[in-house]
This record gives sequence, C-alpha cells and structure tokens, in this order.
Amino acid sequence: MTRLLVTVLSAVTIMLTCMGLANILEPGAWQWHFVALTALMAAAMAGIVAALARHRVWGGLLATLAGVYILVTYACAYAAPDKTPGHVIPTRAALEIFIDRSFDAMSQLATSTRPGADPYTFLPLGLAGLGFLILWALFMAIVASQPAWIGVAALAAWVLFLTGVPDAGWGWAIATAVTYLLLWAVGTPQHPRRLSATGIATVGVLATVAGIVVSLLSPSLPGFGSKADSLNLWLAGPGPSTSIAMVGSIDVGQQLLNTSSKVVMVTRGDYTGALKVGSMYSFDGFRWRGLPLEVTAAYTMALPEGDTLWPMFSLGGQSQGTMDDAWGDSTSLTVEPAEQLTDSHSWLPIATGPRSVEVTAWPQGGRGYLSYSMLDDAVQLDTGAYPESYEMVTQTLDRWVLDSAPVMGVLPDVLTSDLSSLAHYDDLFALAQEITADAVTQDGKLNALVDYFHSDDFEYTLSPRWASNEDPVWDFLQAKQGYCIHYATAMYTLGTIIGLPMRVSVGYLPGRLAKDDVREVTGSNAHMWPEAYFDSIGWVPYEPTPSVGSAVTEGLPLPTQTPTPSQEPSEANPSQQPSSNPTTGPVIGPGQIDYTRLWWGLGIGAGSVALVGAGFVLGVWVYRRRYTPEKAWRSIRAKAGTLVTDAMTLRRGVREVKARVSPETRTRLDTLVTYIEKTRYSDEPGTSSRGRPWWALQRAVIAELTGKTAKG
Repeated sequence: MTRLLVTVLSAVTIMLTCMGLANILEPGAWQWHFVALTALMAAAMAGIVAALARHRVWGGLLATLAGVYILVTYACAYAAPDKTPGHVIPTRAALEIFIDRSFDAMSQLATSTRPGADPYTFLPLGLAGLGFLILWALFMAIVASQPAWIGVAALAAWVLFLTGVPDAGWGWAIATAVTYLLLWAVGTPQHPRRLSATGIATVGVLATVAGIVVSLLSPSLPGFGSKADSLNLWLAGPGPSTSIAMVGSIDVGQQLLNTSSKVVMVTRGDYTGALKVGSMYSFDGFRWRGLPLEVTAAYTMALPEGDTLWPMFSLGGQSQGTMDDAWGDSTSLTVEPAEQLTDSHSWLPIATGPRSVEVTAWPQGGRGYLSYSMLDDAVQLDTGAYPESYEMVTQTLDRWVLDSAPVMGVLPDVLTSDLSSLAHYDDLFALAQEITADAVTQDGKLNALVDYFHSDDFEYTLSPRWASNEDPVWDFLQAKQGYCIHYATAMYTLGTIIGLPMRVSVGYLPGRLAKDDVREVTGSNAHMWPEAYFDSIGWVPYEPTPSVGSAVTEGLPLPTQTPTPSQEPSEANPSQQPSSNPTTGPVIGPGQIDYTRLWWGLGIGAGSVALVGAGFVLGVWVYRRRYTPEKAWRSIRAKAGTLVTDAMTLRRGVREVKARVSPETRTRLDTLVTYIEKTRYSDEPGTSSRGRPWWALQRAVIAELTGKTAKG
C-alpha cells in the first residue's frame, strides 16, 4: 500500500510540474496530454515492476523500455495521427514529423512572446522535453525506489517556467512543492529492496542503448518504411522543414525561414502563379493565428470535385463589376506532391483565383477524404492517403476592373484583428494615411502601399537587423529590412488600420522551370503575401515583397527558353542579396536568438541544479557526520524485524543480531554497544560518539541481515 501511495504521489508531483508549462503556453486542452501521458507511463512501469518483483533488473529494464515506447508513441500520435496506425505504432514518417516540428518550435521559441497561444506549434517540443523528464522521474521513483530525486527534476523544470517569464504564475509551483513534501513524508517503502547503484546504472544504460538500437533499426522493419536512414536523423538531426504552419499560429520573423531546396511538388500546365496553402486573418502584433475550428467548421464542406471553389460574401459596398467581368481566361495545372510535402502537412496547395480541384490519382490501396474551408480558402486532407496528383482549372484576374472598385466596408469581426493595442498604433495610422493620401479607390490605396514597399529605401534580406524586437511591424518599418512575412504583415497592418478588408495567405511561389511546362517547387519557394477583398470579385492578392515580381499577382510569363535558377523568384534565394553593411548598436533581428538571455537562462538553470546537488551532498555529509550510535542501533532494529523485540535489553538484542553476521561485524557491534552504554550511563561519552563509522556500521549490518533473510 505504501509503495502504491509513493507511485501515485510521484506521478502527481511530476504532473503538477508539467502544468508549469502554462507560464509559457496559454492554459488549455494541451494540459490533459501531460496528465494522460504521466498516468499511462506510471501505470505501465509500476505494473511491470510489481509483476517482476523477483527480477528487479529485468523488471526495471522492461519498465523503462515501456515508458520510452509510450512516450514515443504518444508524441508521434499527437504530431502525425494519420501516420501512427491505431495510435499505437510509431512509424518513421511520424517520428520525423514530430522531430521536425520540435526543431521548428525550438527556432520560434527564442522570439515568441509568453505565454504563447499556439500549442500546435510548441507542444511537440514540450512533449519531447517534459516527456523525458517524466520518464526520468518515474524511473527514479518506481524502478530505482528513489522518489526523493523527483525534486531535482521538478526544480529544473520550474527554473525554466519561472525565470525570464513576466508575471509568471506560482500556483502550480506551490502545488508541486506541497505534493513533493507529502511524497518526502511518505518516503520509500521499506520492504521491497532498492536497486543498488550498480543496478540503477545497469538498467539506465541498457534501456538507453536498447532504445537507440530499436529507434535505429525500426525503420527497416515491415510497416516502418524501407529506407533505413534514421541514423542520420538521430545523429545529425532532421533536415530543414518544408512545412508551412496553417493550424495554430505563425510568429513574425520565424516561420518560412526553415526551408530547404528539397522538391515538395512538381507542376505541369500553363498556370504560373503562386500556390496557396491557406489564409489567416488574426494578427496580434507578434503572431498570426488560424481561425478556431468552431468557426471554420460551419463553412467547411466535402470537396466538390469539378466545382469552382471561391469564397464570396457581401460587405455592403457598391461594386462596379461582376465576378464574370473580373475573372477571365482559364488556365490549368497538374500538381504531383512529393514526399517532402505529404509528410509535412495535410493541405493541398491550390491556385490563388477561382479554381476547381479534381484528384487524378490516389495511392494504391487507399484514398483520402478532402474538404474545402471557405474561410481558410484551403483544401485539406482530413483522413486517409494524400493524392498522388490532382488537377486544377483556374481563372485569371483582369485587374483593370479594380480601378473603379470603391473602398469597401470592414470584414466581420471574426475575420478582423483589433490592432488598437499595438504600441505604435498612432504612428502606424499616421504613416498609412500619409502613404495613401492621394489615392481614391481601394485598389489605389493598396497599390500606394505596394509602391511604398517597393521603393529603394527597403531591402529584401533573410537576415534583417533591427534595433529591437519588441514591436515587429514597427521595428521592420524603421529598419526597412526583412523578408516576405514582414512585408506582407506590414502591408496588412497599414491597410487594416485605415479600414481596408485584408488578410494574408501562405503558400509557394511557382518554382523553377525544369523543362517545357514542368516546374519544380521546393521548400525555399515558401512565401506569404497579403490579399484584399472586393465585393462581387473576391480576394485579390498583392505583392509588397521586393524581388518576387508578378508571380503572386499575375503569374510568371511563359518563357520561350529555360531560364537560369537566378531568374526564378525564391524566398530563400532572392535576386536582391542581403546587405553586408552593419548597423550600429545592439541589434536583434527576427528569428535571431538573444544569446545573452539564452546563456543567462542556461546558467541559472545549471546553477540551480548544481546548487540543489551541492545542498543534497552537503546535507548527506552533515547527516553522516552527526550520526550517533543510538541512530545506528535504531536503524538496525528496524531492519531486524521480529529478531529484536522491545522487551529485549540492548545486549540481548545485539547478541541476536551477532548470531547472523560475520565475525568482523560482530567485533564492530561490540564497539557499538560500548559507545551506546557510555552515552546512556556515563557523563563522559567517548570521543568518537558521532560520525561516519556508525553510519557505515549500520549499513554493513543491514546488508548482511537482509542478505541472510533473502537466502533463508
């Protein structure tokens, strides 16, 4: 019963520790993931240890492996449920997606605000870090029977949760401390034998080695894929991500930087415009957020293959044209997604204008279920396999119709951002008014903003240097350095402040022309651009980012010869090279880590752990230095059980113990009796009445007593 109570208190202590992540992520349903994960691991590990109580090393090894398996499976099922069969078999693809998302979250963590509102982005990293903390804590409590060490794990986590976080909450920390004190009071059960230091080390090393071996070999097993390249994944880490976050949020200055030259799709056809993954409406000054599922669900339908997909609603303005007037010639495109795309997200890149989508090939053995979200303006794979190819027919916008379109009303509240809380709202409003002062129509105002960003004052660079990173939009406008996400966000902000109905979209530029009408789109083509709504016309894209050209607004011209790579727009390889002129003063660009704060945080964390360790060692040293013969005898009596009763005198009890120990230990017990009697009956106790010898003696006696009992 005591052991069960220790297990429960250990699990609750580490659960409460994980709740401290609420200082970094806004509280929400994600907290139940840590409750479920801890409960599953504790139940499995405790059950295995109890079942194999007579084989402590093997029981500990199997329990630890079970904990590792549950952790990996849970993480994979969260990050890639469609690639984790039955949510119980972690495949290589799921593991790679989980690690990719963890690294993406790590890169965004440096400049994201606290607490974050995007568990989809950061929770994989939390599961990775806190998951192994949970595993270590349960290992020490259940396998090694050393629950007191949970305090070290809890303290290390709380150092992270409380330092460098403004207005950090202490409620969960206090609850953790109270539970840990209860755990300390209950202590470790006395009847089950603890693993020795050698046993703990053996189990830990064997479990670690076995976990690595299984992780390296599993990709080559049936059902785990045929490419055994996990060694590079574990030793060198995953390659750059090709994914574009659409669920959750995008931190300004972070997303779209982790791109690669790997091909994500191949396209064929005469459509040469951008390919949209989806749209976002909500911006709080630091990050873009996707719409809540409860909002988009009402505007989501099964994909009507062959029908035109185009969100239309009235803003109450007076349109000067119709949709038929604005959208003219049709073009077509066939898309063949590559593994790099299908393993990254479940969104199908589509054309920016009114388009129809029809799947032309599904993988052998299955097909998926596709849906279209009108608000996100995106086609999503809900379940099943990603299509091997699909075809689109889209219409081209005649932009002359926009010249006579009036300024429209504001979007519905759910599709707008309240930017009044921005630190430089008044400055931004004044700047937007100044830029658009001479424009009359909505299109005129938007083009004035585009011309402003296309001026020679602005520089396209993937390594912008800003004077601060406290207000990304204003800092970008002051430094006039950045890449697509900064240009798109700044234009959205300026346009929205003066009443223009706007949003941003993310997706891919057309890519490199490989041959004839075949284009290869890579991760480096990831892009963001703003769009504005025109009544009876729909969402119209604009391109404020220099050096990208007309790929988003009109599509690339069909070339008469194969262009060189330098002629193709690319977010990672812009034609305008980053400036090498340094700025003065301390600068922290978006996506750059403030290493001063980082090293301070690491130093505080390491110092705290070292301090706790030093305090523990000092406490043990003091305790043993002050250890008395009386304490030694009480410990021996406790372990002797019925061998020594309360009715026995000191010498009678020692005589019973001496009959079961070695001759050398008997001599030391005689010395123990002498000092106890001096302490009890003499005014001048011996000079060595305290100290380590008595601690060592009781340990030796107890070891021999328990050994005799085990053999008998």
